[in-house]
Amino acid sequence: MLLLLLLFLLLSPQGCSARYDPTWESLDSRPLPTWFDEVKFGIFIHWGVFSVPSFGSEWFWWYWQKEKRQPYVKFMETNYPPGFSYEDFGPLFTAEFFDANQWADILKASGAKYVVLTSKHHEGFTLWGSKYSWNWNAVSVGPKRDIVAELATSIRNRTDLHFGLYHSLFEWFNPLFLYDASNVFKTRQFPTAKSLPELYEIVTKYQPEILWSDGNGNAPDTYWNSTGFLAWLYNDSPVRDTVVTNDRWGVGSICKHGGYYTCSDRYNPGHLLPHKWENCMTIDKWSWGYRRNAQLSDYLTIEELIKQLVETVSCGGNLLMNIGPTHDGRIDVIFQERLRQMGDWLRVNGEAIYGTKPWRTQNDTVTPGVWYTFKPKEETVFAIFLKWPISGTLVLGDPKTIIGETQSLGMEPELLRSMLTSLASTSCLAVELFLRLQSASQSSNEDIYSSNAYDMSLLVAFTDMLTTVEHHFWARETSTEWWDHIVMQVWDDEQWLQNFRMRKATFMGLCEALTPTLRHKDTRLRAALTVEKRVAIAVWKLATPDSYRSVAKQFGVEKSTVGNVLMQVCSDINHILLRRTVTLGNVHDIAAGFA
Repeated sequence: MLLLLLLFLLLSPQGCSARYDPTWESLDSRPLPTWFDEVKFGIFIHWGVFSVPSFGSEWFWWYWQKEKRQPYVKFMETNYPPGFSYEDFGPLFTAEFFDANQWADILKASGAKYVVLTSKHHEGFTLWGSKYSWNWNAVSVGPKRDIVAELATSIRNRTDLHFGLYHSLFEWFNPLFLYDASNVFKTRQFPTAKSLPELYEIVTKYQPEILWSDGNGNAPDTYWNSTGFLAWLYNDSPVRDTVVTNDRWGVGSICKHGGYYTCSDRYNPGHLLPHKWENCMTIDKWSWGYRRNAQLSDYLTIEELIKQLVETVSCGGNLLMNIGPTHDGRIDVIFQERLRQMGDWLRVNGEAIYGTKPWRTQNDTVTPGVWYTFKPKEETVFAIFLKWPISGTLVLGDPKTIIGETQSLGMEPELLRSMLTSLASTSCLAVELFLRLQSASQSSNEDIYSSNAYDMSLLVAFTDMLTTVEHHFWARETSTEWWDHIVMQVWDDEQWLQNFRMRKATFMGLCEALTPTLRHKDTRLRAALTVEKRVAIAVWKLATPDSYRSVAKQFGVEKSTVGNVLMQVCSDINHILLRRTVTLGNVHDIAAGFA
């Protein structure tokens, strides 16, 4: 009887994976694989022949040949000989500096958990040796390499990122597609001979976990046989259990059918949606592909990118942030910097991003710019704010506090210890230094006094102190004792010093050692700074409880003047510090030029 029961269970439909019919009703009922909602952040890579002219946009061919936009026509007339065709750019797509391992390491450093590469854009050039794209692929022309295979291998061997592929359904100037379009898509030569075979090819050969479809060419999903392909993908493909897809499968499908919704490029609704969605956007404000004529102001700052991530995740979406490599295979330094900056921020704040769910409210109703995420299992709510309030007090209107169950940062020493985390809201400078310092201390039980740790401890301590000073100045009324109170609070907090694995005497020694480091620049400083700012520099140099009074007396000014100037200088110094990139190699130079 037991054997018969087991046999029945194995053969019954409940013991098998669900199968889906080639209809939107059936396909849309497929649960989205859980990994996609957990990861939150991915990198989009737009790379192709359009990276050779690298002018204006990845739509270069269309704007030049079809729309004949004057900037593009003039660019070609000025820089290329008569008769030069877009196909002539193919051999110039060389990728000689393309290093898949290096790309994988850069992508890993960004904190992203998935990557999507353009296997084929609307120009029709495939980054793999497709047998359906004769002499217009990266193995036959240009790099003479299987770009998709190389990057997929490196991503899987060196990172924990999920590998995905973008694929354009249509091609601007393919004769078969143009023929079908002229027949109002009543014929289906192009999808039958080109587009669909390519989709089956890349899924079977490279097994992507994200299939990012795009470019419907104004044709309906029935023309592309999208439901038929997706039924195979979900039922019988090698990635049927893990693959996720988007919503761009033909006219009328976007934001309505498919795995997750994209709705439009750069879609960021700012409110919760009932369906999983993705905000695909670009670091370059104007192009998805690399542009040689881009200006610095064309790139989003790290603060703007973090804001996009936080808003997107709070509202239940994923952020897919795009970069565009050069024709020779380099990820330009501006993209590398943004990726690493994002990774720095996520190393500190990732707990509030990865694996979270939308909370009952997405942003605070009292304080603008505060966004919430939620971890149900831990019963933890995260309030993410990107700027410390000018008042020094963060007021939240939506969390309902419960006495005895709500953690508070009311104790001043705890406030001091949390300052580094607060700084990370706008930059990871202080936190990065703190983590490096901890790493150095954990490798030795002795007091930190190596040159690198020495300089880093100074930077961390003084960055923390400056923020504390600024916070206290705004948070309470100034008095003759406010500076003494803050200094004593910072320097005498034994637990705080223990966080840096050093004795109080050592710390005070480091403070004293900072004086000559700054003093040797006095000539330059006195020539460049006003008397008021020199007051603040002198206070900062001495950093002792009685320095406030002595410096005020030395310069013949009131204590209130010293306090006001110090507050402004603290803000100025923080502004500079928070935008520095600190490494073990340049930390000494920053310490030496701290003023």
